[in-house]
Amino acid sequence: MPTRQSPRNPKILNSLTFLFALATCTLCLAAGAQAQKFTALYEFPGASNGETPSSSLTFDGAGNLYGTTMYGGLNNCNGGLGCGVVYELSPPASGTGPWTETVVHTFTNGSDGASPYAGLVADSDGNLYGAAFYGGNFTSTHCVNYGCGVIFELSPAGEGAWTEAVLYAFTGAQDGGYPFGTLTRDSEGNLYGTTVAGGHINATNCTPSGCGVVFELSPSSSGWHETVLYAFFGDHDGSQPYTGLTFDQAGNLYGTTSSAGSADCNCGTVFQLSPVSGGWKETTLHLFTQLNGSTPQGPVTLDSAGNVYGTTVDGGPPEGCDDGCGIVFELSPVATGYWPETRLRVFNQNGAFGPSGSLVFDSAGNLYGTVLNSGIYKLTLDAGVWKQTGYFSPKVANGNTPIGGLIIDSSGNLYGTFAYGGTSDGGVAFKFVP
Repeated sequence: MPTRQSPRNPKILNSLTFLFALATCTLCLAAGAQAQKFTALYEFPGASNGETPSSSLTFDGAGNLYGTTMYGGLNNCNGGLGCGVVYELSPPASGTGPWTETVVHTFTNGSDGASPYAGLVADSDGNLYGAAFYGGNFTSTHCVNYGCGVIFELSPAGEGAWTEAVLYAFTGAQDGGYPFGTLTRDSEGNLYGTTVAGGHINATNCTPSGCGVVFELSPSSSGWHETVLYAFFGDHDGSQPYTGLTFDQAGNLYGTTSSAGSADCNCGTVFQLSPVSGGWKETTLHLFTQLNGSTPQGPVTLDSAGNVYGTTVDGGPPEGCDDGCGIVFELSPVATGYWPETRLRVFNQNGAFGPSGSLVFDSAGNLYGTVLNSGIYKLTLDAGVWKQTGYFSPKVANGNTPIGGLIIDSSGNLYGTFAYGGTSDGGVAFKFVP
């Protein structure tokens, strides 16, 4: 693939290089009897319509889908690949056939941002909130070449028009820099997210770009205000949180870091942030050690009992992969100490491998997830043991590499995107009926 611009932090570059090395894989496994349940909703043609959709999708109340593409749009960034777009997909009036795309916003690599890797979150008024990895602030010493990223809002302005407002532009210093994961919104309209850089830029393990932060953006009459809830030190607490955050019923936040953690393995962590008087308290729940997983790239999912579920793209027993082929894990809460891990699925090179993106539960309690070498897997709890009970590999428009994970509707249908594939190899938005 063509050379891309990269962040100044070499650790960020290494992690992105890993992700895109997997993303260039075009392996499509032989389709099983159930592969016809994939439907291509839209094939991205590239250019002004966007290409390489890496984010999860978001529904509105009318059944339209929204998402972002890493590339396409204006070609003045990412080595000519484009600065990315925000798009809307509308279902056909007849109920059958391809969906229609409307480009909601085209990024310019200026103050509005560029390269949105994250998905979107919507409020009840139809406004969309998201993060762009680049762009924004070019005056900070940490952001001169690319900008350190922005948090933006898109508001419908009538007759199909949308207006973008930049809610916050990162400086790459203590406030954070390079937001990668999808935002989380609470009932009061506050936004929560992570950045892979910034924070403790002078800490031993974080020099010179910082180990990343967890932040909150709060609306007020004078604009939006950022509060750093936690800045990582790159030690046992982890470093470089690439994913979004997940609330539990008590208002605690959960997330992952992609590196640091165990002294013997730069493999990442799972953490919890709990609101306390005067701020937030960070607790490291789990250290990955390569054998029990490594490099989580997706957000965690919680069940009603407080168990935490997630994936790592690396780690587990070698199983034919140099660094392990990835795992699905469950963490069970305990009163003190690290939470014990159960490996629900260990992947190997002879089938699906490289699990990424979010896990979703269906109404029967089954778990669904995606693997980077193109497919959806199903896990079912049977007599207290989780078993893989399905693997579905698409032949829809040769779609491959579902980076962004899945969402599920009230009927149990799953929706997601393939970063590559389609007639123009610009990616595919799909529906899967289990």
